[in-house]
Amino acid sequence: MRIKLLAAACMLALSACSPSLKHDINMPNIPAAGVSKNLNAGGVELMVNPFIDSRSSATIIFYRDKQLKAKGDAAAAVEAKVKQQLEQGGFAFNTGAPIALSGELRTWEARVSSGFPAEVTSKAAVYVEVRDPTNKRIYSGEYSGTASKEHPNLDEKDVSETLGTAMQQAINQLFADQQLMDILQSF
Repeated sequence: MRIKLLAAACMLALSACSPSLKHDINMPNIPAAGVSKNLNAGGVELMVNPFIDSRSSATIIFYRDKQLKAKGDAAAAVEAKVKQQLEQGGFAFNTGAPIALSGELRTWEARVSSGFPAEVTSKAAVYVEVRDPTNKRIYSGEYSGTASKEHPNLDEKDVSETLGTAMQQAINQLFADQQLMDILQSF
């Protein structure tokens, strides 16, 4: 009887350590990068084209046999955060600006493992390119970030936070690229 009770308690404890991800999640919140505070573009005009989602799948969370998606447009969420940071850095947006920034969401995913403790590992990658007034590509770069967390009781919030942190790191790299920032401010 004791062994059965102990086995049942162990099963209950292990199942409590398993994340309960059953449905698609809300779009992860991407924290502010903070690096745009170092910019002082002083109203330099820039055109930002809509970012595209070039991921092979819209799946954002891989957990056991489930592939979960985020509700909303992931590329638009990344574009909005980049534009917000550019605006805070002093850039102005104009569709007739002499220089255009385009972006591409290449990776944004979390892999969740159950066990004790459960773990989530997230990664993100964004590609951007800058084109001059003749539509010639004058600069491009890919920026990436990762985040992970271990916890006995991982939940949707934990997974979403690591996704947001991974994308924040990618955007931090973008704004830390001094050559890119110099080109954006040179027109």
